[in-house]
Amino acid sequence: MTTTTDPERLSSLRATGLLDSAPEEAFDRITRLVGKVIGAPVALVSLVDSDRQFF
Repeated sequence: MTTTTDPERLSSLRATGLLDSAPEEAFDRITRLVGKVIGAPVALVSLVDSDRQFF
């Protein structure tokens, strides 16, 4: 079974309530920090569901 279809991972992801949620300032802070630390012009958090990818 691939990780994108792993039922336990998908269940855990859905349980977070983050899919289709409003922007989260905590994630914005993390991505800004990561971008600064590694010198990247763009950093993001990506959640991969069974049929889509949520940024």
